[in-house]
Amino acid sequence: QQEFDYEIRTNSLGFRDIEHPLIKPPGELRIMAIGDSFTEGQGASFEQTWLNQLGRKLNTEHAGSRFRMISGGAAGSDPFFGYRILVDKLLVYQPDLVLLDINHSDVLDVVIRGGMERFLPDGTLKISDHPDIPWLYEHSQFARFIMFELFDYNHLMITRSERGKKAQQALEKIMQLVLD
Repeated sequence: QQEFDYEIRTNSLGFRDIEHPLIKPPGELRIMAIGDSFTEGQGASFEQTWLNQLGRKLNTEHAGSRFRMISGGAAGSDPFFGYRILVDKLLVYQPDLVLLDINHSDVLDVVIRGGMERFLPDGTLKISDHPDIPWLYEHSQFARFIMFELFDYNHLMITRSERGKKAQQALEKIMQLVLD
């Protein structure tokens, strides 16, 4: 569609952003945002991402101050990947404020992927253990129907009674991450 006709450019770190100097000039306030595709700005031109709009508004309304917006948005990420991005790549920019963009899809991402336990001490990912999917489920739409309707599983092989508990555990992990 024409309204989604835009070019995506990334900086040397792979983020949809400009290159930023490491040395912070006196008086500059650096606001950094980490998050998923919403923070990256998928579906919008670079100038129209929420972070760039916020930067323009702050710089217009506070003429005596200089705000620099730095994006750490990465489509498909979640708060725990965002934390690794922050620690591994972005803290060198000396942010004054870090915004963590979280939405409902992040809860499901944490249910599926886990929290910090999925990372090794060096920040790389462990090989994840996924539940074994029954052979018949993999190969039969009818078997999936039976699993969904009679046994109340969803496509993640989680029952309705487990969903709320797993979502609550994911939220608790995210809140602990924010506090840490």
